[in-house]
Amino acid sequence: MRSARTALLNVSIAILSVSLTWTQSGADPIQWSISQGGNAHYYEGVVVPGDCTREEANQLATSSTWMGAHGYLATSTSAEENEFVWNELGDVGTYWLGGYQPPGSPEPDGGWTWVTGEPWVHTNWHQGEPNNSGGNECYLHFHMSVSNGSWNDYNPEGTAAGYVVEFEPTITSADQSTWGAIKDLFAH
Repeated sequence: MRSARTALLNVSIAILSVSLTWTQSGADPIQWSISQGGNAHYYEGVVVPGDCTREEANQLATSSTWMGAHGYLATSTSAEENEFVWNELGDVGTYWLGGYQPPGSPEPDGGWTWVTGEPWVHTNWHQGEPNNSGGNECYLHFHMSVSNGSWNDYNPEGTAAGYVVEFEPTITSADQSTWGAIKDLFAH
């Protein structure tokens, strides 16, 4: 009987923790469409009551799904992508992104990488950042309230108001076939 109560308590805690996470706008994730110059990915700013650590944000992002796509902490691989996220998701608070600095990287700005393995070719560091303040800043923190969503390196024990999750939809062979037929119609 005791193990049944413990199991019920664990399920209740899990449901409560999921219910305490919601999107900032309460709306569906926003797509950065190809017609806007985007990558067709979806983005969602998620506010966590009481804030969250980088590890909590990463766990929540990777357990999220949208239209069959699994989420991950968002990457910002171009100025245009960074601006899209900043413009579409609001300008309040601080959020975790999917950038990190592996252990042993040269400080303060060496070795930065994305959780997806995408090339680290674009940065939007806030003035004076990254600075590895306190000697333990190895995760990317997105300042929504600072001009154009500039970045800060932040420590793993620190907290943010939330995180930005990115969903990369998969293109099936049926989608490719349909897209090919549409392109053919306009090619003539």
